Amino acid sequence: MPKRPEEYFAKVVLESYFPELYVNLQVTDKPDLQDLTHNIGIEVTNAEPEKHQRLTSCWLKALYSQNEKVREKCKACMLQKDDVPFQGVVQNMGVIYIEDLASIIKTAFCKKLEKLQNKDFRKFQQNDLFILTEVIFSKLNFEDINSPDDYLDFMIQNNNRETNKFDFVYFKLVGSVCQFNLKEKKYRIVDYNNGAVVNKANTIMEYYNYE
Repeated sequence: MPKRPEEYFAKVVLESYFPELYVNLQVTDKPDLQDLTHNIGIEVTNAEPEKHQRLTSCWLKALYSQNEKVREKCKACMLQKDDVPFQGVVQNMGVIYIEDLASIIKTAFCKKLEKLQNKDFRKFQQNDLFILTEVIFSKLNFEDINSPDDYLDFMIQNNNRETNKFDFVYFKLVGSVCQFNLKEKKYRIVDYNNGAVVNKANTIMEYYNYE
């Protein structure tokens, strides 16, 4: 199985911070994660802007590649393609507008909900979705385009139009994860240690991709 960092990241977050729901998640396909003990399937999708994904990829190579030519090429690419100079370990990825983020996230949800309706997609007693994003939610409730309540209402409305529905949806935020319970129409925000999660996810991923 090829390396799939996003799925391993989601696996570690869910098992570490929501142990009452998930145990021994297996990285597979259709859906991406499966908890056979609890009869749960979880799709994982990336709703980070394409520019951010490209910059992150170049930045990581510029930091950690063993090949000096690759490092220099990636630094130049960041500046030429996106006008973002390489800054080192602490990196500014440039401006991303909230309206664009919200649109990308909602589109990602709708695409995965549509996928859940396909006959070749395995259904479980509980079907969940994990979305990687770059948004920030305050623990206070604000009425704007980027409020958790806005996303919750949007997902519930679209969920109710379909035969097969998502039960829980997770947003990987900046420094926290938001769990949306679409059945009970509520959400909660949980802080997590990003460095610890990434390190553990990489360790597990390398183990399963050893060959």
